Amino acid sequence: MTSARMTAPPAPPNPMPPDPGVPDPGVPEPVPDPGRPEPLPDPGVPEPLPEPGPGPGPQPGTAGLKD
Repeated sequence: MTSARMTAPPAPPNPMPPDPGVPDPGVPEPVPDPGRPEPLPDPGVPEPLPEPGPGPGPQPGTAGLKD
């Protein structure tokens, strides 16, 4: 009890038949398995950054000074 909606339409003819001058590529060669990748070396514990000290104090200069 199949309806017309359940059946697939017939396949259309191949619009581009193969060129007789071109050889059939056949089955492609399988790509070799690269295997398991090498594990990356452990970078270890990073060195702690030095704590920034107090910034430079106000530098003496002539800007803003009044005579």
